[in-house]
Amino acid sequence: MVKKLRKEGYLVGRYLVRKIMHRLRLKVTQRCAYKVTTQRKHSNAVADNLFSKQFGRLLSSYGIRASMGDVGACWDNAVVERFFGSLKHD
Repeated sequence: MVKKLRKEGYLVGRYLVRKIMHRLRLKVTQRCAYKVTTQRKHSNAVADNLFSKQFGRLLSSYGIRASMGDVGACWDNAVVERFFGSLKHD
């Protein structure tokens, strides 16, 4: 709220905004957590990944092991996911 008011030209701090919001009985609501909606049907045919094999051999030649997370798991890029999520909910 402070950022938006400052963009509009108001010189306010967070304590003043908090006080005004309290007077107006406004409450901050947290955004909903991300819900995984895409689920792979295991009965569906899956095409061979012709890319993952050639690339896998290249990785192996350098002594690197490939890894992949599960559907909906963003542990590898959690920091980036959080950053872009905050941009979407400014």
